[in-house]
Amino acid sequence: MTLREGGLLIGLVTLIRRKGGIGEIGRAIHSDHRNRGPATEGATALAGHAFAVLGLRSLCAETQAGNLASLRVIEKLGMHPAEPGKGRREGDASVFTITAEQWSANRGATTPPDSGLTPPE
Repeated sequence: MTLREGGLLIGLVTLIRRKGGIGEIGRAIHSDHRNRGPATEGATALAGHAFAVLGLRSLCAETQAGNLASLRVIEKLGMHPAEPGKGRREGDASVFTITAEQWSANRGATTPPDSGLTPPE
């Protein structure tokens, strides 16, 4: 992701396509630009693309316990904790998920503020 004004690279959002129509979304934002909406804006745009264009049936995201910024993005996406024992990795990470149907039902509930970002071309 880059700032609309000046084109400064400030972070990224990623989508890994898994088997069975599942995608894993990730994000990383430079510390100078956190808590201003870019992670939420980027993750929201990518999730919308994953469901509407790629036709994925669900998305998941993983975060470390205590990563409040990441948990806020996950909450704004409408994700909920994954079924216990599913998709867990070693350590104290938690996995969250949302289906295409849940995504469609939740759209409009929250809209991220304009953070001055532009998607890559």
